[in-house]
Amino acid sequence: PSNEFALRAFGVTLALRSKFGEAARHVDQACEIDPLCLMANTVAAWTRYLSGDVDRAIERCRHALHLFPDFGPAQRLLGAAYLKAGDDSRARATLEASVKADATDPIRLAWLAHLCAVSGARAEAKELIALALAQHTRRYVSSFHLAIAYAGLEEHDCAFAALDQAWLDRDPALATVTVEPRFDALRGDRRYVDLLGRLIDRKSVV
Repeated sequence: PSNEFALRAFGVTLALRSKFGEAARHVDQACEIDPLCLMANTVAAWTRYLSGDVDRAIERCRHALHLFPDFGPAQRLLGAAYLKAGDDSRARATLEASVKADATDPIRLAWLAHLCAVSGARAEAKELIALALAQHTRRYVSSFHLAIAYAGLEEHDCAFAALDQAWLDRDPALATVTVEPRFDALRGDRRYVDLLGRLIDRKSVV
């Protein structure tokens, strides 16, 4: 009960099972134990983002960024939360600042590409995806996060190809595919069901 990491990890596990209320309680306990932990505060924001409580997600992200202004996970999640709240201008400013802090981070580039795509700036989104892909000679490029960008473009074939690559890469981020709201438009596709079949034991699905 006094282990911040254990509470945070259990909260993530619960969130992945869509048990957002329980997840939030455990992650909040983690934050109480270590209020200066950037990841605990960001995960607390993430659980709220997944449940649709964007106001609390924004609040938690801001707290993490008050502690460390260039903390990438909190910065890009804040941008995604602003977008979900309908505040496109703040979302764009936040994600652009995130990319400015590290213009070679494929995840930051992919998340900004998603925002550009859903905002109608398709050419800019594709340029950002190309920049993210170009980083493969220097650092790992997560196909899962590229799939988020392709989903924003409504290029579902490319999104599923990227998710399949994430499966082959054993990308740990793929565990969040069932709860990530930016993939909502893909869930009715048989390829999504096939992906889930490879991720989980069908017999355990409730």
